[in-house]
Amino acid sequence: MSSRNWWILANSAFAVGIYVGMWNDVEWIGYLTSMLVWIMLFSYLMAFWTRNRAHRYQVPVHPVVDKIADYAFYAALVASGWIVTAVAYAFSCIVLNAVYRRDARR
Repeated sequence: MSSRNWWILANSAFAVGIYVGMWNDVEWIGYLTSMLVWIMLFSYLMAFWTRNRAHRYQVPVHPVVDKIADYAFYAALVASGWIVTAVAYAFSCIVLNAVYRRDARR
């Protein structure tokens, strides 16, 4: 599976998790989606702080498409009332952007 297809699949599953878990009040899916956001934040922080890694991070889709998806997910999290999770998601997006920029400079 290409990285672009993986990006589409992962973001689609995340959108379904937000919709079902946070908008339709299926609490256990909402908590799983929230845990995913915190795991993403932790893994992006680890990737940012790892100095000598062999893997190069690249945005699999156009950056505008990536940002539109990020803004839509952030807005959905805020609108559904999961404010702390929305802040963690926004911070994870910032850290991931820093990982992409740092790899581009090397």
